[in-house]
Amino acid sequence: MCFREAPAAELSFGDFCQSTVFHDAYLRADASVLRERIVSGGFVRRQFGRDELTSYVPVDDSVPELKAQAGKDFLLAHGASFDEAVCVSDDCEIATRLGRDDTREPTGRLLFTPVSALREEERSTLTETNWGRMRLGDSVVELRRVFAVASEDVAGLLGGAMARRSLDDDHALRLAAWWAAYATRRGPLVDAVNLRKLAWIAEAQGDERVTQLADALIGVLALAWRFQGRAVERAGAEYDDRHDDPSIVDYGALLDLIRADFADLDAAVATARGLLVK
Repeated sequence: MCFREAPAAELSFGDFCQSTVFHDAYLRADASVLRERIVSGGFVRRQFGRDELTSYVPVDDSVPELKAQAGKDFLLAHGASFDEAVCVSDDCEIATRLGRDDTREPTGRLLFTPVSALREEERSTLTETNWGRMRLGDSVVELRRVFAVASEDVAGLLGGAMARRSLDDDHALRLAAWWAAYATRRGPLVDAVNLRKLAWIAEAQGDERVTQLADALIGVLALAWRFQGRAVERAGAEYDDRHDDPSIVDYGALLDLIRADFADLDAAVATARGLLVK
């Protein structure tokens, strides 16, 4: 089970959201500003059964009737419709954009990425080096098709028009690793690839032990990622949730989690250090 019940009024990184507004809009060479026009008359009634119809035409500043409209930001773009998308903005950005930290209105945009159904013929392509597409159960998170949604509309959808599921902590951390790999070429997935390359270099130069060292270093960096994304991030989240009264935070539980994660990391570092000095 990789999901938990989503908090009623809070959006989080990794939330799977369902809405008819999701489109992975992107630009091509034909991108242009559009002007909104209301069309009416007998043709509209005969063809569409309506008294009037809203249409959008490319702006042409040489034609008075087609000049750009102040306060309008319609664009010609491409993309597909998706019923479900994952929020990949981080929790602090979400809180800021939705105005949860103070009395400000929602501003800016939040990032989402589409979810598609897993096809049998593509299972073998969804590896830990295909960072643009992450398999999660029978779904594929399409990180390569990220798009933005206005925060004010996300806030409106959170009022009940958008069904949500939240990832559990382990799968949210896994999604973060994939997102970091795709967007920044950083994190444990990228580290693993680079350390395998180190092993290939060492093997070509006659150093057979470095394969074992590469495996050990991959383990170190994976545990360091977990330490950052679990114990350390939990401390930040506890403060954000209870900064009005930090005395109610279970400080002992936080320290226990930090000690546990650090102990695992420390043991892995000791193993890797032992291989380095041989």
